[in-house]
Amino acid sequence: MRSVWKFPLHMTDLQYVEMPMGAEILTAQMQGEQCCLWALCEPQNAKRSRTILIHGTGHPVGDIGRYIGSVQMMGGALVFHVFEGQP
Repeated sequence: MRSVWKFPLHMTDLQYVEMPMGAEILTAQMQGEQCCLWALCEPQNAKRSRTILIHGTGHPVGDIGRYIGSVQMMGGALVFHVFEGQP
């Protein structure tokens, strides 16, 4: 049975997140002071790494993938945009 899982993210340009194969990434948002990603997962599936990219507004970006969401920190003074990169 599918369920929604939360994956805390580091505020870094590039990271790899282990999640069940076939997971559908839903959104990225702040939960308190922590940036998190939520995905609809089949818990029994084998895990694989997914590439997550985070870029600040106005920062140069390279070859980015699918947009996931934007998060605000420090009362909106900092805004970051979360993407899933190419596998």
